[in-house]
Amino acid sequence: MRGIVTSVKLAQNPSENTYFIIGERAIATKSNLVLEPMDSVEIDGGKVEIFGKAGSAEYKNALRHLTTKKNKPNKSGIGGLDSITDKMVPALDNAADLVVRSCISGAPVVVRFHNDCDGSSGAVALYDALEGLRTGLGLEGLNIAWRMNKSIAYTAESFHSDSSFFNSSVSIEKPVVIVIDFGTSQESEEAIGLGAERNDFVWLDHHPIYREFPKKLLGNYINPWDFGGDSDYTAGFLSCNFAEIISGMDFGALKRASLIGDYSKYASKRDESAHRLAIVLDYLTSKKSYEANVTPKQIKSVIEDAEGLAETFAHANSLLNDAIEQGVSKAKKYTTKDGVKIFVLKFASVTRENEDYPMMGRYSSWLQSRMEGIEGSDVATFVYHGSYISVRAHRDVVGKLDLGKKLERLKNATEYIHSYGGHEAAFSIKVDKERQEHIIALILNEIGAA
Repeated sequence: MRGIVTSVKLAQNPSENTYFIIGERAIATKSNLVLEPMDSVEIDGGKVEIFGKAGSAEYKNALRHLTTKKNKPNKSGIGGLDSITDKMVPALDNAADLVVRSCISGAPVVVRFHNDCDGSSGAVALYDALEGLRTGLGLEGLNIAWRMNKSIAYTAESFHSDSSFFNSSVSIEKPVVIVIDFGTSQESEEAIGLGAERNDFVWLDHHPIYREFPKKLLGNYINPWDFGGDSDYTAGFLSCNFAEIISGMDFGALKRASLIGDYSKYASKRDESAHRLAIVLDYLTSKKSYEANVTPKQIKSVIEDAEGLAETFAHANSLLNDAIEQGVSKAKKYTTKDGVKIFVLKFASVTRENEDYPMMGRYSSWLQSRMEGIEGSDVATFVYHGSYISVRAHRDVVGKLDLGKKLERLKNATEYIHSYGGHEAAFSIKVDKERQEHIIALILNEIGAA
């Protein structure tokens, strides 16, 4: 086969390098010669000969020959979401072109997803889509690393970790970082600046965008807020649509689970299968160890096995319900002048048989839902632990509390509030952990709760 060397996965011994070569098909192989990207080669069995350098037009033609057509994302039947998806398709198509081109050519790719139901649902869908691409190409593997992220920021530490992986390859195409369900936050700015020249980004998010966020540096930044939507269009839903464009597969179950897991107004409370899947995805991504890196492949091994899914759900649901009932009994109740009931809970007071689960952020959402069932819609919850306060509020009271403006005022008035971010009805506040209860008292005073 005549082909072009598109990427080299480097080994300590050059004779063990892996070469990605595209011609009439894509292959990954070792070589009797040391090769470089853009080498024009002839492969005959295990022997490789070099015939000079390929031109850019020849490379583009080879890629075009192997690239499959893009697909349309499947309709969910939820008009408020599908209309936003239609507007995003051109941007998703461009991002899909980049990712498919990178995978075919063997460029290194890192996929980072947030460790909750929303982030992992999108990651599992993308994993399936790229596995479909891999098998269609006949490759044993793609040059991809999957990273579950406990933070909602793409930090300098993340950048340096990704760079270490990227340094193990030399490729025609730039390395790619794919981000799923991270907060559009100031904590990511340094790493975005560091990575903008070296690699390409595909950033799939649904959090509110602050004015100074450097999204132009990202190239492929896709967020429903830029298309007339809001955070109820979840990142998992967005990533599933992206995966459907690449693969033509149907990820409806994962889409519905992401809506439930991220407390979207579009979630169906009657969808029991999506509810089970959401609980299990949350549970599987709740690893306590910082080193734990749960991959989409591992998640799939559970959720695609009916018996394993049922057993995992039963166990996780039992742990969650026990923790919620404790929260209901232990939370302190305050009331604003407008009649909004504020429940404040110290997370450490909840005894958890399994200390990994439930994690505080997602627990806050389930506790909020339980409180709404007891008290009605005029409810908000504050759950605090370590350096974070997790805030959840019913949409009917978001305007009454006006917490965004009040937190900004408090942040400017005290050095103990470091940052805050998320959705209007679900966000977290990072504070000095020695001053947590003091900060909560300030917030309660600011909203007139006693």
